[in-house]
Amino acid sequence: MQIFYRFRQFWNAITSSPSSDDLVQVQQKLSPKAFDLFLRMHPSEQSHSIHIYKQILEGGESNDDLITAALLHDIGKILHPLHILERIVIVLGKKIFPIYIDIWGDGDINSWRRPFVIAKKHPLWGAEMAEEADVSALAVDLIRHHQDSQPTRTSENPKTLEEKLLIRLQTLDSSY
Repeated sequence: MQIFYRFRQFWNAITSSPSSDDLVQVQQKLSPKAFDLFLRMHPSEQSHSIHIYKQILEGGESNDDLITAALLHDIGKILHPLHILERIVIVLGKKIFPIYIDIWGDGDINSWRRPFVIAKKHPLWGAEMAEEADVSALAVDLIRHHQDSQPTRTSENPKTLEEKLLIRLQTLDSSY
């Protein structure tokens, strides 16, 4: 089953792009500055974010901070776009060398560790970019922490609104 998920993920990465209707919806949800950032993302990352956004709506949720974070959680990747082979390297690295991924992520962006650095640091870069685009503090925090290890508490018992929203974002992000 995991191989089908990875194949679909790979196929989406090379073929997906948002429809014009999707872009109109996103434009209605984001400020002009935030929408400009969204438009700078790779089309497959835009589609990924729109998919998460739609799942949030289908789940009956309407929190604007969660929606904004869902749409912008990968904007940090626009600073250093990943090539398709680098995406594959990240997926394989996480599977084969999971204990080294975090260490490699602290490496030099101009070395063989580049994909791992981008994978690790794009949430921080994205949060900084979102903050500059006047995105709310809560949405910025969700973007900053969207790849953190999930809290040990179950998703049925989050302590704060931020934790509840973060768990939802992380769950949807990791499922697609």
